[in-house]
Amino acid sequence: MNAEDQADYVKPGQTIISSSGRSIEFGQKIGAGAFGQVFAGRIQKENGEQGEVLACKMVPYEPGEESEAEEEINILKMLINVKNIVSLEEAFDVHFDDQHYKIMCFEKLGPSLAHMLQNRKICVPNALKVGLIVLDVFAELEKIGVLYQDLHPGNLLFSHNLSHLKVTDFGNSEVAKRNKKPRKDGKNFLYIFDAISVGFLVLCCRGATTMIRPTATISSYVNSLKHVKETLLEHDSLFLSAFLDEGIEQLRSELSYSKLRKALTSSVYTFNPKEPFIVTQGVPPMLT
Repeated sequence: MNAEDQADYVKPGQTIISSSGRSIEFGQKIGAGAFGQVFAGRIQKENGEQGEVLACKMVPYEPGEESEAEEEINILKMLINVKNIVSLEEAFDVHFDDQHYKIMCFEKLGPSLAHMLQNRKICVPNALKVGLIVLDVFAELEKIGVLYQDLHPGNLLFSHNLSHLKVTDFGNSEVAKRNKKPRKDGKNFLYIFDAISVGFLVLCCRGATTMIRPTATISSYVNSLKHVKETLLEHDSLFLSAFLDEGIEQLRSELSYSKLRKALTSSVYTFNPKEPFIVTQGVPPMLT
C-alpha cells in the first residue's frame, strides 16, 4: 500500500530518541509519497528548551531486505558537498509497534515550487533562475555519478524567505556510470534525460498544468521536446525555444551543460543569474 494512503506512522507529540541521543518530538505530518511519510520534528534540548525543527522522513522496512531508504541515505552521503541539495542532518533506525523504520532528518525548508505554482505562474526571470539552479545541481551529480530521475515541482523547496531553492527527495536516484553520450538503448544510464527535463520544469513555471515525463528513450524525449515547442506561444514562453532546440541536438550527440545554460538564457538579454528571486506583492503573504 502507498504510504500516502496509510495511517500516520507516529502521533503528534510522540518522542523518538535518535542514534546520536537527540530527543525528537514529532508534530504534524507534512507530506507523504510512495514509500514513506514526512513529519515535522522538533529537537528537545537537555535543558528543556526547544531546538530547531527538522523534516523527518519515515520509511518502513523489513530487516534483511533491500531498502530504498538505505540507498537514498548512501546517495545523500555522496552528495554532502553539492550546493542546493536539502541537507540530511541525521539518519537512524527505530522499531516500535512491531515495525522497523528508517528515519531521515532533513533541514526543514519552506514551500515547494508546486505549492507556489498553484493557480499561478511565475515571471520569466524566476523561471530561468529555477532552471539554472537545477541544471547546476545535475551537472554536479553527473561528476559524482548519480542520476536524479525524479524532477518535478514538488521536489524543489524554497527557503522560508524565498531566497534559495533546493532539490529534495533522492528516493528514485541511482548511482550511475559517468557516460555523457546517449545511446539508443534506453536501459543505459543517461544524464541527458535529467538535463533535458529542466525544459519541462521551466514550462511548468510558466503555466503548464503538468510536468511532462517521457519514457527514458531518445525518441520519446525528442518527440516530447518537439511537442513542447508547439505550446510555447500558448504559455508565453518563446524564450525556451533555443533550449529545446539545443536539447534535441544533444540527444543526438553529446551532453553539454554549458551549452544548455547558454541556450536557456540566450533570448532574455536582461536576465542576470546572480540576482535573487523576485518577490513582489503578488506572492501570497503566507509565502513571504
